[in-house]
Amino acid sequence: MNELLPKLNELKPITDTNNTFYECDFNDEFSKLEERQKLQVICDIIKATIYPNPFPNPTTEIIEMNGNCHTACEIAMEYLKELKLCKNVKYYMVRKRAFDPEDIVSIHGILIVEGNDDVLYQFDSTPFVGYKNGVVQPLSEPIYEEYAEVNDDMKKHIKLFKEIIYNHKNNIVDITRINKYINLCIDSLCFPILGAYCGNALKVLLEYIEDYSLKLKLEKLVLKLRPYSKVNIEKKAYQKKLLNKQISLWHEELKDLISSGRDLKRQ
Repeated sequence: MNELLPKLNELKPITDTNNTFYECDFNDEFSKLEERQKLQVICDIIKATIYPNPFPNPTTEIIEMNGNCHTACEIAMEYLKELKLCKNVKYYMVRKRAFDPEDIVSIHGILIVEGNDDVLYQFDSTPFVGYKNGVVQPLSEPIYEEYAEVNDDMKKHIKLFKEIIYNHKNNIVDITRINKYINLCIDSLCFPILGAYCGNALKVLLEYIEDYSLKLKLEKLVLKLRPYSKVNIEKKAYQKKLLNKQISLWHEELKDLISSGRDLKRQ
């Protein structure tokens, strides 16, 4: 288990009502909490411990707890197993919330956890802020419309995307491997849910391609894989879609806040 994460006997409830984190529901001994509350506490701990980094180093992200939602998934899987807080846990990529455009793409990853109460939960410990990020919610109340389990081959592709993007951001791309990188990225498209992540990696690789025809071909592919990227929004219809998506997101967050019964002024 990562040394930065606490053991169960080190978890102390927050009982002071004036504490900033009192509303996190961890107000009693951990063993006395309901299953969902236990998972939410663990989710919050992971989310708060990971340093948010959209471009993690795939060789050190886990031990350093420095990364994105996929880093969080890998850490959380091992942590939950170590603490014996689940019967089963699987790693998924997800896409499209109820208010998203039909063709929206995603690189987001979460866990599906079978709790010790036999309930399946969506477990999202990403360090980034966003709608339903950081939430533990029963799968019977789905947040997304598409869930794709991440198998071993997909994990290898995700690690490759991270390597390409990290090396580019740090100016250490091995030019001799560009063609191999491109071919591996293209291979990943047999898993449609990986399309957007693949598009991000290919966009980076475009900067190293000298063959004009190949570059043009890949540019078209990248635009297809990333339909909502800033460079790809030329029509008002797309802009309207994105605006409507954002308004819907704010509307959903406001509804959740109101229905929670919490102090709106404090929120």
